[in-house]
Amino acid sequence: MAGGYGEDRLVQGGSDSGFYVLRHWACLDTFVYFSHHLVTIPPPGWIDAAHTHGVRVLGTLITEWEAGAAACAELFGSPEAAADAAEALARIAACYGFEGWLINIENEVPPGHIPNLLHFLRVLTQRMREVAPGWSQVVWYDAVTTDGKLQWQNALTPLNRPFFDACDGLWVNYTWQEDTPAVVKQEAGERAADVFMGVDCFGRGTFAGGGFSCGAALRASLEQGLSAALFAVGWPYEGDCGPDAPACWRQRDDRFWAGIEQAWRRGLPTCRGACAAGTASSALPGPRLQLPLYSNFCGGSGRALFRAGRQLSAQPWYNLSLQAPQPLLAVKLQSGISGSGNGSDSVTTDLGAGSSSVCSDEDAGQVHCPVRAALCEERAYSGSSSVRVHGSLRPGERATVQLFEPAVELPAEGVSVRLTASLAGSVGLRLALRLAPAGSTPAGEAVPAGSSSGAKQHDSAAMIVLNPLFSAAAGKAAAADAAQALDAALATDSPGGPPQVELSASAISQVAAHAVPTGGVSITNDSGVPAEPDWQTFLFSLGPELLSGAGSSVWLAAMDVLLEGGSADSAQGSSSSSSSSSSSNSVDLSSFQVDLGELCIEPSMAGCAPALPDSVSDLVCKGLQLKRNAGTTDSKDGGGGMLAAWLQWQAPASGVRCCHVWYAFDGCAAGAAAAEACWLGVACADALYVSGLAAPARVAAVTFWVQPEGRNGLVQELAAAMRVRFGLEGKAWAVSSLRSGFGEQPLSNRSSAPAAGFGSSSRDAFAKQYASAEVDRAQARARGNIDNPLGACYSVPDTISKQVLSTVARPPGVHFGTSKRPGMAEKSVAPGPGAYRLKPVM
Repeated sequence: MAGGYGEDRLVQGGSDSGFYVLRHWACLDTFVYFSHHLVTIPPPGWIDAAHTHGVRVLGTLITEWEAGAAACAELFGSPEAAADAAEALARIAACYGFEGWLINIENEVPPGHIPNLLHFLRVLTQRMREVAPGWSQVVWYDAVTTDGKLQWQNALTPLNRPFFDACDGLWVNYTWQEDTPAVVKQEAGERAADVFMGVDCFGRGTFAGGGFSCGAALRASLEQGLSAALFAVGWPYEGDCGPDAPACWRQRDDRFWAGIEQAWRRGLPTCRGACAAGTASSALPGPRLQLPLYSNFCGGSGRALFRAGRQLSAQPWYNLSLQAPQPLLAVKLQSGISGSGNGSDSVTTDLGAGSSSVCSDEDAGQVHCPVRAALCEERAYSGSSSVRVHGSLRPGERATVQLFEPAVELPAEGVSVRLTASLAGSVGLRLALRLAPAGSTPAGEAVPAGSSSGAKQHDSAAMIVLNPLFSAAAGKAAAADAAQALDAALATDSPGGPPQVELSASAISQVAAHAVPTGGVSITNDSGVPAEPDWQTFLFSLGPELLSGAGSSVWLAAMDVLLEGGSADSAQGSSSSSSSSSSSNSVDLSSFQVDLGELCIEPSMAGCAPALPDSVSDLVCKGLQLKRNAGTTDSKDGGGGMLAAWLQWQAPASGVRCCHVWYAFDGCAAGAAAAEACWLGVACADALYVSGLAAPARVAAVTFWVQPEGRNGLVQELAAAMRVRFGLEGKAWAVSSLRSGFGEQPLSNRSSAPAAGFGSSSRDAFAKQYASAEVDRAQARARGNIDNPLGACYSVPDTISKQVLSTVARPPGVHFGTSKRPGMAEKSVAPGPGAYRLKPVM
């Protein structure tokens, strides 16, 4: 992004909600943060967002031009220096929590230093495998050759093969030709998946021209079993996308990634398929996700921030550390769905991928397909956005909206599922969990046609449908029957699609599925806008009798939302259903709108509610500073001011997504109650720097609360959260001001005062000379006196001596003192502050 380190560099986030975010993580396996600095450390926001989606992160070491040659001479001048450089990079990665490096040497290297450079790569690769076992990656960029020349090969050749052999992968320069991938495949052999064919999204000499055609270059690589590396994926945000491109960069981004996703999902022999077939490769280590899986569908920026249906802040913000797993939002429409069964006689229509761009209410009248799914910032339950699915369905039609393909193993002890949603219109809502037995291909990993791999496909998986509307219709299995049906489904290949086992409250043992009131799961004592009444939270439990009955470990392959038109269930859960709604026998379209607020699946504990996070510990407030407001008239209370502080704590061992920080000022020794607290901010680290917090007048103390939010999206009750109280009584204000007969005067923070007259430690009474208002303001700014731009301006002598109007030899502590003027001072003809002069006789 324009050289890196923009708004994304800020650890606590920024205010530019329109800055670039990456939401199509499902298309990626590795993310490289690139800049033109010698060593590029990925910002914490990118590391957090990538790891949330199971994507590893690489930093960059780059040398360029003459300065780069000088750096290489120092880094690779000897084997010892090369090993030290590798050790330093490994320690940096371990400290900041990322998994590897892109090594980009784009200047000539003396041939005598090439062995040291290869030694550097080998040491760095080994050390990174110790830092991030099973997930590390060191990639060499195709630029310098083994003879030290800067000569891009645009392929894997003998001139760059030694670098490839010394590390985990090769990033081929992007000016290769259409027939290059076939040649590279032969050269790479079993390590074909470790070769990344470069694709420049700006189209600078790249195959297929880049831009919206990047998918063609990606397909050309994948057809040969090679990997691909996209350079500058921020092109839809900062590039010229042509006159036909959408005006909104997020819509351009959706269009760009749609082509990338199509290349992955057309049954091509991808790197993933090569791994499934047994080819050794470090390119794809497999899924890195684990339970709990939680998403509030927040994209990492927004126009406001919400928590449990309440608006915490109305200010725009940007913080990638708060990005939740992003939904796929691909929509499929089926017709001819019966009340029971799998719909094997139905007709399926693929309506394409959804949109990560923000939708609005105006979109409802411009729908070009029966059902549309998109992220919506106009309404959110937690974070900044929800998933809005709207459109119209006939009775017997079903829309399937893909949410996630996590490929995570479910514990045999059981899991609990929590869904928060809002329904409007006549539609039946269900949540589908697609399960696969151990040994099947993880979700989203296509097995190439004709592959010899013995891995099972997803069409042999089972689909558990969770019905939050609790219909008691006939055909619902009891718990034992459901377990038996699931066991049979996982062991049977079904060419018509995943066998379906639908569960309702009567089919789930111990903890029955039930609706809970808004806020009943997430208990907070926040202030702010009350929760919207039509958000509903549903809990489900899949016990061990379901997940352990399959005889082997079960993987969660995918999570989808099913919407059925004309459902008799819909009237029970719809907040806007009426007697005029179409019946199940109606052939008319039924319009609907469903907002998904949050979704979580986590290990369950029999008979227990979802766990709230533990408190933080070791909460301290450091470096508290006060700054009184200028222009106040009441010297007793000072009129309030601004507060700055550094808060630091230790997160609980169970881990947290983030911590919400609250504050309250109080005027008594008893302290403030949690009910009086105001939301201050959110921290994704174990610290928060507070600056510019408005402090009212006459307060005794300030109290800070740190409220952890667990990895399952639940927050601790604020009344139980760790707090720290910091007394303000007797604390000196760093800067204050006072208005007197001389105008607004800056005061010292020392308590001493002049004895008489114009006493000042830095000017002689006879040397007073008033200039003008313009000179006053200019010289005041030059002195750094920003709090008093209108103060009086006097000439200043070079030395400090006893003042004529002072009775003591030592200088007073107050600048431009404001004590009474002596009677011997008389008004001069000059206007403005300081327009006095002394009588001739002393």
